[in-house]
Amino acid sequence: MVNIGALIYPKLQSVCSTYPLVAENTTKFPFIIYRTTQGRPENTKDGIYDWIYNIQVNVVSDKYDTVCDLCSDVVDKLLELEEVLDINIESISEDYIENAYVKEIQIIIKK
Repeated sequence: MVNIGALIYPKLQSVCSTYPLVAENTTKFPFIIYRTTQGRPENTKDGIYDWIYNIQVNVVSDKYDTVCDLCSDVVDKLLELEEVLDINIESISEDYIENAYVKEIQIIIKK
């Protein structure tokens, strides 16, 4: 099993402040929160297997334009990992939660 957070954190941090799982209430906008929602092995007939990880990345800001721009930057940075990971952007959704705009990016990574 691979520590996917260690692979994606530098890319996310290059966009803006990044935290695993949770950001403190005092965290200033904008910021990113990421978490692994599922990790599972994928077996093959010859006994070799990869791990498949579902990752959720939330981009959070108090300004809608900012969250949209940062979301685009995050996707671009994560796709730079295609050279070392099998990475797919599955979906992007948006919400407004506790006076903040949130873009949620769902990613599947195979390693």
